[in-house]
Amino acid sequence: MKNVVVSKIVQYVFTEDQLRGKWREHNKKRYFEDLSNQELMALAKRILEAASHSELEEFTVGSPWRTKADAEGKMIAEDDSDPTMHIEVIDTEKIAEEPKVIAIDRLYRLRCMACSLVFFLENSDIDITTLKCPACGGHVHAKRD
Repeated sequence: MKNVVVSKIVQYVFTEDQLRGKWREHNKKRYFEDLSNQELMALAKRILEAASHSELEEFTVGSPWRTKADAEGKMIAEDDSDPTMHIEVIDTEKIAEEPKVIAIDRLYRLRCMACSLVFFLENSDIDITTLKCPACGGHVHAKRD
C-alpha cells in the first residue's frame, strides 16, 4: 500500500454567527453575548474537534467559504496552551495594530545540506547534530523557527 502524508499549517475561521448558532443549540441558560474570550476559544475548539471533513473545508482559510480577510483584524485574546494549535479571537471590524505572523515556536526547522530537503522536528530533547536527512542521509542544519 502506498500512502501519502501531507503536513501543512491550516487556519480555520469560525464566524460570530457560527459560534452563536452552535452555542444556542446546546446552551439555553446563558446568552452568547455573556461568553468570555476564553469561553469563545473553547467553543471554537469543540466545534473544530467535532467537525466533519466537509465542515472543515468551510472553516478553512483559502477555501471558497473563507478568505484571508476573514482572519484579519485586531487580536483581542489568544491561547497557546495546546502545543498543536494556536487560537485567537479577533475583531475584524478593527485594524490590527501590527502585522500578524504565526510562528511555529515548538518545532525545529531542519534543512539537508546535500539535497535541501526541509523538514520539522517536534522533539527538542534530541541532539540535532546526530541527525541525518531522511531522504539522502546527508547532514542537516537546524534553525529554530
